[in-house]
Amino acid sequence: MKAIRTHVAGVDVHKEIIVITVLVGDADLEPAVHQFECSTFTEDLIKCGLKLKEYGVKEVVMESTAVYW
Repeated sequence: MKAIRTHVAGVDVHKEIIVITVLVGDADLEPAVHQFECSTFTEDLIKCGLKLKEYGVKEVVMESTAVYW
């Protein structure tokens, strides 16, 4: 499948952790997949945002099956 976006992230929100998957790559190549977790404490959320910036993420989607967000 050809990529439409080149720097994106998906965020899965849980009660105590957040799992982030980042896809980075050229539209003509298979994207590199990076995955990491952070806690839901403010300090860790700020670090998570900085890490997303390092990857050049421009768009993020979120999924949560509860009301943790």
